[in-house]
Amino acid sequence: MLDELKSVEFSPPREAATGLRFDWQWPGEQPLINRLPRSATRALVISPFVRAAFLERLCDRVGDLTVVSTQSELDRLSDHTHKALDQAKIFVVTSNDDDDMPSLDLHAKLLAWESESESEIMIGSANATGPGWGCGQNWNCEAMVSMRPGLGLDVVVKAFVSPGRDELHPWIEQYQRQPEVIDAEEEATKRLEKFKRLLCAEQIQGDYSSSKKALKLLTRPSAGTEAWPVSLCAEIVPMLQRDQQMWLDYRQMYGTGAKFTGIEIEDVAAFACVALRDEHHKDVEVSFVVQFELNMDEKGADERDNAVNRRLLEGVDARSLLLNVLSGLPGGTSRSSSTDRQNGGGHANEPLLRRASIERILEVCTADPSRVYEVEAVLAACGDAENMSSFREFWAVFRESLAEEGARV
Repeated sequence: MLDELKSVEFSPPREAATGLRFDWQWPGEQPLINRLPRSATRALVISPFVRAAFLERLCDRVGDLTVVSTQSELDRLSDHTHKALDQAKIFVVTSNDDDDMPSLDLHAKLLAWESESESEIMIGSANATGPGWGCGQNWNCEAMVSMRPGLGLDVVVKAFVSPGRDELHPWIEQYQRQPEVIDAEEEATKRLEKFKRLLCAEQIQGDYSSSKKALKLLTRPSAGTEAWPVSLCAEIVPMLQRDQQMWLDYRQMYGTGAKFTGIEIEDVAAFACVALRDEHHKDVEVSFVVQFELNMDEKGADERDNAVNRRLLEGVDARSLLLNVLSGLPGGTSRSSSTDRQNGGGHANEPLLRRASIERILEVCTADPSRVYEVEAVLAACGDAENMSSFREFWAVFRESLAEEGARV
């Protein structure tokens, strides 16, 4: 895909005639908030989640602000934030169950702004929160597409909020602050989600021993996890063992390491599943996947890949699969006849090069270099069968020729 991206061209729409930009952030790098203007005449923000850190900063920059969010999110804001939003136009997306009144679950994230000489609209993944825009210590990984001159605030407001003066779409209501309704399970979930952010900042190291068939995971506590929250428990397991009874206490990784035994090399992957639970709310759980740095040298990685290929080819005739690859078919496509299958793959003692001509091999592997790696994988998995010896000799010369050709290029 990376090679293909080099030749990709984007045809910008008229909304992006003067500017089309892809903005992103990740922890510790350039925050999205720096992409916003220092001042703007008008702005519109649509987001299912809103927080004071972002909204108050936006209020300081914008003269005429319109906010569209949800009732519960807006009710959670502090008195200080509501005071900052005193001059803003605030709307909520309804959640009525009336058949005559359409309702929406707000998921869209949009920010548009205008000044006397410029305008822009930003659409993407960032909620109107501190982590979403890089305001504060904890940042999310987010991406936004920015277009200039954009759709225009009036166009978006007319289509989504108010079709005309003193009118609102059926799914929109003027916001009226209500006493915050506290849901115990929802609060427990938020508590787990907050702690999840802290765990995701930790750098996990994985060490695998093929002789002991053991994987050990280690890490150091990040800021905030050194004092483990009361009643919160976390467990971790290698991702490919998540359906087995191998979950361990996450905190073991802070000491000598969380050790998982009985893991075959083909079941080793650099991913782990984490489950967070609150002992006071046993029905509430937050699960997620983390990637860790797997300390495996090139020899070990090759051994693991070969083991994976051998498992994938269990019960499959490797020579028939190789013939499919050399015929230009996808690796999983079967081309063997019923007679071949009855004979255990067909012509077991016949040299492979007689069934797949050298010309065809050259044509397929030079037209589609990925076929080379498929052949390598099959050869590594099918062992040293005698009826493959002539093909292996040819393949060694062919690979050497490809390497020489690549060096000259």
